[in-house]
Amino acid sequence: MASRFDRVAMTMAGGFSRRTALGWFSAIVPAFLVAGADEGTAFGGQNMDVDNSCSKFCHDVLPHQRGQCESACKTCSGTVTNLCGKPGTFTCCSSGTVCCYSVDNCGKAVSVCTDTSSDPQNCGKCGTVCTGGTCVNGKCVTSCPPSQTLCGSLCTTTSNDSMNCGKCGNACDPGQLCVSGVCECASGMTLCSATGGLYACTNTQTDNNNCGACSTVCATSMICVNGTCTGVCPAGQVICGSTCTSTATDPNNCGACGYACEAGQTCSAGKCTGCATGQVMCGSTCTSTATDSNNCGTCGNMCPAGSPNCCESICTNFMTDHNNCGGCGPVFACPPVLVGVVIVPGVCIEGVCGV
Repeated sequence: MASRFDRVAMTMAGGFSRRTALGWFSAIVPAFLVAGADEGTAFGGQNMDVDNSCSKFCHDVLPHQRGQCESACKTCSGTVTNLCGKPGTFTCCSSGTVCCYSVDNCGKAVSVCTDTSSDPQNCGKCGTVCTGGTCVNGKCVTSCPPSQTLCGSLCTTTSNDSMNCGKCGNACDPGQLCVSGVCECASGMTLCSATGGLYACTNTQTDNNNCGACSTVCATSMICVNGTCTGVCPAGQVICGSTCTSTATDPNNCGACGYACEAGQTCSAGKCTGCATGQVMCGSTCTSTATDSNNCGTCGNMCPAGSPNCCESICTNFMTDHNNCGGCGPVFACPPVLVGVVIVPGVCIEGVCGV
């Protein structure tokens, strides 16, 4: 009798020979079935040339289906773990989702693009089913914490969730905040009608389309200053786009219109100062202690020769670390591999995932 693995392989073989399907399935699909990886790059997580990797992946597909296979693979930028379906009908899963394969009661292989952080049928990784509960942040829970409500598959606080304000499904208009379960604009903002019949919070003191009051539109040559349409900015300010601003302190127009500081920096005397978000000052240089091998985890902590790379503030070796093989992060993790009927962990050899 055909094994469960054989039935899946035969079902997937719509565009492959059975032998090819078995080889492809045992080499590629275990990354879906076992690892539940949320990201991956073709063939061991390495940054290979997309055209070459897709051509190699689709090499044994029937000729009339090869074009569709390569097209879907390229849409996924060569990340074959994000391909769902079978030859001729491959689709690329959208960002934030992965392809999970399973076998139904009739022995037919089925696949679906899903978010493993909230899918109770694939919670945390493909194949992990939550029974009698739901999936929250990749973990099965039977109930929400105190003060939270289950909205769909997510636990949330309806008193401050702008997508579920006061109750599940009650989404606030763009720019509105959810305060004590009620949608309202932030201080100094007014709710005015916007494009397409929608509403949005705006500052009627500076909004050229709602100057002083909703729907009061300034002429083309005018701008809105302190709720009044005018052609002159206050002293010390200049017109940048359709707004008066001070290029001495405006981080979006620092020193000159259109010159924006990096996120986290401030604008002082027309110059961007401080480190960008995610960086700290080590000596006289801004750096990320999450990835800087000379300042790993903290300033001055240099990674040793045996672990010369810094990943998520920890020294490691990209040549041997199966969790960070060839680079840093989940995309470079070596997935477990199915060899015959045995699942073995992947290993990292010279920065390349293998068995």
